[in-house]
Formats: sequence, structure tokens, C-alpha cells
Amino acid sequence: MANTPPLILIVDDDRDYAEILAAKLSSKGFAVKIAHGGVEGDTLAKKHIPALILMDVDMPDKDGVSVTFDLKQDPHTKD
Repeated sequence: MANTPPLILIVDDDRDYAEILAAKLSSKGFAVKIAHGGVEGDTLAKKHIPALILMDVDMPDKDGVSVTFDLKQDPHTKD
């Protein structure tokens, strides 16, 4: 049985940057999901429990600091 690669969630409203970063990480063997805003990032983080989240701070719908605070308050994503 093959090992499942660690999942990295990229949360950034700059679509081009997120896609380039995802391509680089995927080429290194990581599983990658992209959220194009804080609200979507919060939802995907709670659904998929990634090993690492790379998040923009300044996003129009919900900033990265608020998303991080919300994830730290949830027992499933606090770590």
C-alpha cells in the first residue's frame, strides 16, 4: 500500500500565485488543495484537516488572521 502524501492547503485570493505554488508543491510529491479566499479556506481546512496551511493574511472576504483564530478554536483543527 502506497503512502498518502501530506496535504497542503493554500489559501490565497491571488489565483495565479496559488496555482504556481500548487504546481511547485505537487511536483515535489505533496497533495495540494487551493482555496481562493478565507471563507473557503476555513471550510476546506475543517473538511480535509491538512498537514500544513499556507495562508495569505490580506484577503477581501475573511482575512488570514481571522481564519487562523477560528481554526485554533475548533477542537478538530486546533493543532
